[in-house]
Amino acid sequence: MNDLASSHPVKPSNCGFTLLEVIIALSVFGFLIGGLLALLPWGVEGAGNVRDRNVAYGMTDAIQVELELMGFGLVESLTDENRVLDLVAPADGREVRWEPNDNQISEYPIAVSQLDELDQELPAGQRYFLIRCSQFPEDNRHEHDPSNGYLGLQVDVQWPYKTLDAEGGVEERIRSHFHFPLAITR
Repeated sequence: MNDLASSHPVKPSNCGFTLLEVIIALSVFGFLIGGLLALLPWGVEGAGNVRDRNVAYGMTDAIQVELELMGFGLVESLTDENRVLDLVAPADGREVRWEPNDNQISEYPIAVSQLDELDQELPAGQRYFLIRCSQFPEDNRHEHDPSNGYLGLQVDVQWPYKTLDAEGGVEERIRSHFHFPLAITR
């Protein structure tokens, strides 16, 4: 038995990694972690979009309440032909308010007091949702007829409220939005 052990000497084994193997493993690990970290902002943004969309969907009743508080006649006259009625809401959607534009202020005295009240209670910096209400176009089955007793509206909820481009105008291409029909009764 001694003869066998002495004829085949056991060499000590080097059980370890070379420097090259360690560098390759670390670079592969770095690429994987870098790729995963690149997805992090996208995931956070996606969660914010889901939250905003849920708030926007939940505002439908508040939009209808604000339109009914304005009164059928006023909403009807502010949305006739090619006019659009703008409403606004903060990011939490807790309240929806009418935001008069320059033409409405010059035509309707109530719009002046409404704009002053809106600026005090919900300054432009706190407005997050922009809600555009308009009547259905001619030859649409929901087209408004004064005799039917209700006013059908197309509602477009957009967010963020307004983003200024380089020239100081409103850039609408980055807004998220959804449409839904709504009716208020006389």
